[in-house]
Amino acid sequence: MSSAAEECNPAARLTDFSDWLSPMLVKELRQGLRTKVFVVAFIVLQGLLSMVLFFSLDGNSSGSSYSFWFVSAVLLVGVMPLRGFAALSDEIEDNTLDLIMITRLSSLRIAFGKWSALVVQTLLLCVTILPYVIMRYFLGGIDLKVELTAFFYLFLLSSVLSALTIAFSVFPSFLVRSALAMVVGSLAARFTGQLIDFQSIPAEWLSPGSLMVAVFASGYASWFLLEFGASRIASAAENHAVRKRLVSMVVVTIVAALSDPAWRVLPLALALIPVVDALAEPINVNRSVLLPFVRRGFFGRVAGRLLYPGWSSGVWFTLVMAGIVVPFDAFKTPAPAALVQWLAWPAAALLPVPVLWILEKWKPPGSRFGLYMIVQSAVSSLGFGVLLVATASRQHWVALVACALPNGALAATFGDQYADLLWQSPELTHSVVCVSTGCIVLVSLMASWLGFRSVCAAEREIGRSTRPDAELD
Repeated sequence: MSSAAEECNPAARLTDFSDWLSPMLVKELRQGLRTKVFVVAFIVLQGLLSMVLFFSLDGNSSGSSYSFWFVSAVLLVGVMPLRGFAALSDEIEDNTLDLIMITRLSSLRIAFGKWSALVVQTLLLCVTILPYVIMRYFLGGIDLKVELTAFFYLFLLSSVLSALTIAFSVFPSFLVRSALAMVVGSLAARFTGQLIDFQSIPAEWLSPGSLMVAVFASGYASWFLLEFGASRIASAAENHAVRKRLVSMVVVTIVAALSDPAWRVLPLALALIPVVDALAEPINVNRSVLLPFVRRGFFGRVAGRLLYPGWSSGVWFTLVMAGIVVPFDAFKTPAPAALVQWLAWPAAALLPVPVLWILEKWKPPGSRFGLYMIVQSAVSSLGFGVLLVATASRQHWVALVACALPNGALAATFGDQYADLLWQSPELTHSVVCVSTGCIVLVSLMASWLGFRSVCAAEREIGRSTRPDAELD
């Protein structure tokens, strides 16, 4: 009877636990647990933590605590996320992506499966660290609540960095990956250093509300980065921009409304992620992308100006995101320096748009995202260099020159060493930033209008082909 039932119902034979999980997750997890990197990292972690625990018996709790968490952070935040750089690049180099997509796995499920496998391996390392934390608690001299909270933040940071490296593994350029590793690595190292130095952790970070905001924000950031990578390996007929931009507007609104003033940088950072993605996307005039909007008439085409994939709609999306973040931030932090930040961050994001539009007239870029980041890096380096000259010479007018670039204005407002130079004449500083921002936004809108010409032509062609009289002809 049982064999006959199994023959009629193949699902009855799925008795293995792995049969109920995503096939991509099972494949990546089995391969990942067998790699030398994970095995060596696991053994080295246990050996080093055992040594740190042994030497902590002499009563030097502060030194042993920092050593303990430094070793854990290097593996969780450094070694494990770096493995994501080979996630999608290996599939691209081996020409196996098409074979995987034949199995009806979407591009997002492929990226999510690789990320899930990496996070599960990181979680396994976290589980092996917990016994050492409990043993150190019984030895005395530690605040278990603070250390477990910092441990949780390290895991969230590791998850986001893993999604980031998987997303950027679609770019074959070693230069792009190296620049990303240096920039993001320096920021992650600074945040990690503050976490494992428990005296420098702000009290607001330990509250349940802050933990909930951190979980929500890290989950969104991980999802969006995976969508970023998935959209780069998907076919041109797929429109990932609608889902990414609508979800981003909702999430950023919630975070901006509920986050504590101590986390005011978080909404700006979360808004900047989809903005950069939108401004670095090539324009897509594929019929399957435009048709759902064209069918809805005038209002559908208006919505397409915000939700079409491509940098031309990304300009309008940037302004909408600024309109979401700035009012909430203005209500919480009505400081004069905040005005410069509200104006500078959307202008900094838009600055490469007219530059790339001019460059595309001579030669279309191979990777718009790579060229976008090169322009941003060059402008940021120029603005920061002018600020350094202003600090060395103690000249107020040199600081104003740096504020003419939005990247320099952002660096000046976030750096305390520039405050005395910047605010010698607040009215003049605000005027320079306002004029600079207005010029950049105006030129970007003009470039967006010119970039929409190909989209408008495709819309008219689709509109003619979908008319009833066209079918009769």
